[in-house]
Amino acid sequence: MKGCTNMEEIIKKLTELSKTIATMESCTGGAVANSITNIEGASLVFKFGAVTYSNEYKIKMGVDSNIIDKYTVYSIETAMEMSKNIAEFSNADYGIGITGKINREDQNNMFGDNSKILKLRTSIRNLCFYLGLLIEISIVLIDKSTFVNPVEGMLFRLTFLLFGAALLMTHYSGREWFVIFFFGILGVISYYVTGRNEIIRFVVFIAACKEMDMKPVMKTLFWVTLAGCMMIIMASITGLFGEVALTQAYEAGGVDTRYVLGMGHPNTLYCMSWAVMLLGMYVYADKIQWYTYLCLAAGSVGLFAFTKTATGILIALFSIISAALFQYLPKLRSSKIVTGLSMLGYSFCFLVSVLGAANANRVLDYNWGLDDSMQAKIYVLLDKFLTGRLLTLASTEISDGTLQTWRIFAKPDTTYYFDLGWVRLFYWYGIIPAVIFILLLLYLLYFCFKKKDYMAVVMILSITIYTVVEAHFISVYIARNYLLFLLGIYWYQMIPQREHHLTVESIRK
Repeated sequence: MKGCTNMEEIIKKLTELSKTIATMESCTGGAVANSITNIEGASLVFKFGAVTYSNEYKIKMGVDSNIIDKYTVYSIETAMEMSKNIAEFSNADYGIGITGKINREDQNNMFGDNSKILKLRTSIRNLCFYLGLLIEISIVLIDKSTFVNPVEGMLFRLTFLLFGAALLMTHYSGREWFVIFFFGILGVISYYVTGRNEIIRFVVFIAACKEMDMKPVMKTLFWVTLAGCMMIIMASITGLFGEVALTQAYEAGGVDTRYVLGMGHPNTLYCMSWAVMLLGMYVYADKIQWYTYLCLAAGSVGLFAFTKTATGILIALFSIISAALFQYLPKLRSSKIVTGLSMLGYSFCFLVSVLGAANANRVLDYNWGLDDSMQAKIYVLLDKFLTGRLLTLASTEISDGTLQTWRIFAKPDTTYYFDLGWVRLFYWYGIIPAVIFILLLLYLLYFCFKKKDYMAVVMILSITIYTVVEAHFISVYIARNYLLFLLGIYWYQMIPQREHHLTVESIRK
């Protein structure tokens, strides 16, 4: 403690402050606890002491095995985990965690002098992950331009191998391997039935995210996406490739011009701009000031004037306002009401999507004068809100995407493109994969509320609402669906871990 030069002064200070202390020691073998208990009056402040010389008992006392694997048992990160968990275990105000080597070999630890091997493994794993990520982002950006990628399939196979290599160089617990195996089997079944390999790719990617730090990954995603979008925009403006704007002439007269700036469609341009904004807000959440939100809102309105994308401006303003409210009203982050309303809003998005797909034919029948019921009129109104997207579903030759075309696992020929993102998820992949994905995201939303990661909450809710109308984030491209990154980074923390409690009997043993 500040100003204290010996243990007696520390004990005296703790007593004056009515604070308590607990210790978890490794290499010192209880020496610190002994030095505390040798002081008269220590019983008033010292609550508990544990000697966890082996990794096994560090983990049983709550130390995260991933921290040990990533930083070694002798690291300051492990010591911090020890101090945190012993304080929580004993309900003490302060926790002391001590670990180290003290100039002797520890045969029970797999690291120590071999830490160079661990660092090399970590470096290679990170290289594989980031190289795969950069290739995936490049595929997305090429897809957004007018350039035709002749080797897209080969690049997909390459990223799969890179993420697979990262997976094999990552440590997982038994429960985590079970989860990977379960979803891997689901992906294999989906591939066997549908011929689509995206679920397998997604599972491998998410598993490979385990030991990655969220901010560097998202920062890489942000800057590379921003740079790529700017290159596409400059290429269209300079005339290298891509349209600058789309012009539509009306029979009644008049011309409507909407800017695309190389992105192929105004909605795509707005979506990519909003996605970059969303990533930027996540990465630099701690640096955003109130005027930043005003600038982002003004930029979103200005872009709307060029693209005339109503969905885009609405979701952009929702993202900005939500982020600002969470930042300046921190009580919202821990509010059970806000958590409940957010999860209800999330669920409502899927309810609207399912009901829309189930009743899209009512809209067509109403337009043909075959159904004039109140229910039909309600779905006509919903169709107007979705700017005719339900009518588009029902107007295809076999009503692709409507509820009657959904299967447990999708058929190989279910490749029709349409805008309704969550409907496309059910149609493209099948009911079982879609339901599992939706439930995972719901749990992720709840988990992010628990972690008070409010920008992740904003991202999940924003993409969920946007995907009701558009389908940019339901695709074969990993780097386009930012929810996969959140799920990938957090998934192992979301798995319930076995709790360990010390009893008198276990201590005796």
